[in-house]
Formats: sequence, structure tokens, C-alpha cells
Amino acid sequence: MHIVAARGAFPVGAYCFYSLSQVGKHANLVDNLGAMRAEQLRFVGPEDVVLAITFDSYTPETIAAAQVAAQSGHRLLSITDNEMSPIARLGIATLYVREARLGHFRSQIPAMALCQSIIVSVGRRLSRGGQA
Repeated sequence: MHIVAARGAFPVGAYCFYSLSQVGKHANLVDNLGAMRAEQLRFVGPEDVVLAITFDSYTPETIAAAQVAAQSGHRLLSITDNEMSPIARLGIATLYVREARLGHFRSQIPAMALCQSIIVSVGRRLSRGGQA
């Protein structure tokens, strides 16, 4: 799994990366370190999944990475806030999270809870000898 998340969604992506590695799933955090996002995405294999996470005000870098993944025929799972998100219709599935807002502050708890659910499910499947 290759996880693309930036700016406000980056902590959620970093949490997914950490948690997936803890349940034994190989994960790659596409963090754009050294402006190397394109190079990091080159390692997406035919059986891999790209997880793109972005919320309103959608991060251009995440949108571009999701578009590249989709255009390259990779399986893309999106986590975003609504059907009008630029990444909502790009992939094989989109999960929606309604963010709690207080002015400019956005709670990441709903997105973290969704990611925890996914990771626990993946971990259980892997512990049963399945493929996730």
C-alpha cells in the first residue's frame, strides 16, 4: 500500500503508515521528501493499492498523485470529505469522512477512527493467514 497525504491530512496518512506496518502490512508513505513524489510513486506495483487522503481545501499534490495513480491503472482508494472532492471518483472506492470543524481547526478524530477500522480489519485478515 502506498499512502499519499499532505498538509492537514498528513498526520492521518502517517498514522496509517505506522499502523499498517505494526500489523505486518508493507506500506510506503509518499511524503514528497526532497520533492521526490513522482519517484516515490514509480514503485507502485501492479498488485499495490494507492491510498489518497485529502479534505477541503484539497491538497493539489495529493490530487495530482491520485490522478497519476488512476491514469496509470493502479488501484486507488480515496478517503475524502464529500462527493464533490476532486479525488472522489478517481479510484475503485471512496470512503467519506465528515470532519468536525471549529473555525480553522479541523478535528482529525473521524478520519483516524475510519483508518483504525480499516487497519484492524487488515490486521485480522492477515492474522488469519489471508491476504489483505
